[in-house]
Amino acid sequence: MAIATFNIAEFQQVLNAHAHGWTHLGIIQNEHCFYLPQGHGLGLLVRSSIGESGVNDGAGLDSIRAYIATSDGQFWGGKTVRWIDRRNGWERRLGDTLSKLTEQLQYCRPCPHCSEVVKPFTSKKEQSKGKQFVKCCNDACPSQRLHGRAFFVWVGSPFQCALCAEQRTTTTEPAPACPVCNAPMVRMARGTGWKCSKSGRWDGKAWSGCGGTIFDKDNKKEKKPERPTMQPSLLPRDPGTPVATLTPPLEGFTVNRQGLLSELRRIIAHLEDSCSEDDNNTATELRRLLR
Repeated sequence: MAIATFNIAEFQQVLNAHAHGWTHLGIIQNEHCFYLPQGHGLGLLVRSSIGESGVNDGAGLDSIRAYIATSDGQFWGGKTVRWIDRRNGWERRLGDTLSKLTEQLQYCRPCPHCSEVVKPFTSKKEQSKGKQFVKCCNDACPSQRLHGRAFFVWVGSPFQCALCAEQRTTTTEPAPACPVCNAPMVRMARGTGWKCSKSGRWDGKAWSGCGGTIFDKDNKKEKKPERPTMQPSLLPRDPGTPVATLTPPLEGFTVNRQGLLSELRRIIAHLEDSCSEDDNNTATELRRLLR
């Protein structure tokens, strides 16, 4: 199917049908560009593929592109670029794309932990491939310290910290003081106890800050009883010789005397066949002990 032909007036009409307030940025890199600010220094940037002639470029050249960007045209978060096919029906496809980007842009708000504006991304994991989400990219965000991971929200879910909400609903008891530094404590992500709010982060070598923890009594791991050590069995080389068995030393032990003597004689014979003087001396000493 051939590429549809449209001019700049028709393109602006489709943009205004989606939302008012578009700013014509002029020609950037040989095509007309438009920007719709949405707050927090972000907005929608659309590259129209319409050049200086006022009509869109032909087949084989750039498509219509739309993405979330800053006011100076820089990508925000993952490169959430959406290409719009310019064949017949491009108006509907452009409107649908702008609606999806607008929904994702509405989630680009200040992080509830550090107030830095979160960034949009698209999941690449197999179980959630293509699903949209936003997350905080501030390495110093308190969420890293409180929950051990960055704050993130799936697009379409309430804009709140799920781990903080879970802690508020699962516990009503007051937070205890840290036994190390006396700072207030927070619930662990697994719900197995409390950890210091100043526990810091792992820098690859050690934890920075306080490492105070208090485990719940029901979740505290009990020390397993030590298993009795077993003496190694003497395994004779001759298939017909019985095996000398040993029981744990705490219960006493019994030895198959004939099997032990047979094994010692085999070792002595091996040492006597050696050309080493030390081996011969060892064999002589063992024979003396067997008498």
